Amino acid sequence: MALSSELIFEFLTQGLYNNLTTKDPLRLREKGVQMTHQKASRFLKRMHFDVQTHYSSPNLFAQNKTYFMVCNHMSYLDLLFLGSGVPAVFVTSVEMKNTPFLGDISRFGGAYFVERRDRSKIPGEVKDLSNLMHHGFNVFVFPEATSTHGMHILPFKKAMFNAAIAAEVDVLPICLRYEEINGEPFNEHNKDRICWYGDMPFFPHFRQVMGLHSLKVSVNYLEPISIKQFPDRTALAEAAYNQITQFYFSNRDPSFKPWPLPEKRS
Repeated sequence: MALSSELIFEFLTQGLYNNLTTKDPLRLREKGVQMTHQKASRFLKRMHFDVQTHYSSPNLFAQNKTYFMVCNHMSYLDLLFLGSGVPAVFVTSVEMKNTPFLGDISRFGGAYFVERRDRSKIPGEVKDLSNLMHHGFNVFVFPEATSTHGMHILPFKKAMFNAAIAAEVDVLPICLRYEEINGEPFNEHNKDRICWYGDMPFFPHFRQVMGLHSLKVSVNYLEPISIKQFPDRTALAEAAYNQITQFYFSNRDPSFKPWPLPEKRS
């Protein structure tokens, strides 16, 4: 816990300094995104977590190519494993922005906040995200719109895929898998050691995570999806969902038994 507290304090201190000294909003966001990448990488290195990253192509990020990235979502830790990879603007909710501690980390880290309770704001949010990609930022969305227990992947919300269409960038599906916890395969019996979902309180869960002896994670950058091939948001969302779910459930330990999806959300 002492290590995590030290790194979090460094992050918050640097973030506050950036906010006080940087007036240009794009430059401020760039600093936040880079700081998230650097601090996440340092945190994971110090924690000795085993993070294995796989790319569908060695040229995936050649010439600083920009993507609209989407991934399944199980925990606040996802941000560490994804943030330590390719720098990106994470899209999260206004509720997160207003959450003590986590809101500060998100804000200082360059996140973009959306108001999921007010659909009238979606066109403006799509325009903002498109503009960020035009300025060279990767944009990162969790299209399930919530974190889960990892025993299934919820259908993707489609609205934000319009940002990829407006910016004319490819969609990059990413599959994150928790493979082993303390040397045991990830399954329904140990999922709550790492997954944070529902109404779980943050700090008790975080202390539990800091007490883990080992954690094996894979971050898998899958095949980019062209908006020319899938020209509308529904087709894009379905294509990304199919890639991610197929990879997520393949070649898992026999103790992993997927759960059925809940009844369709409104």
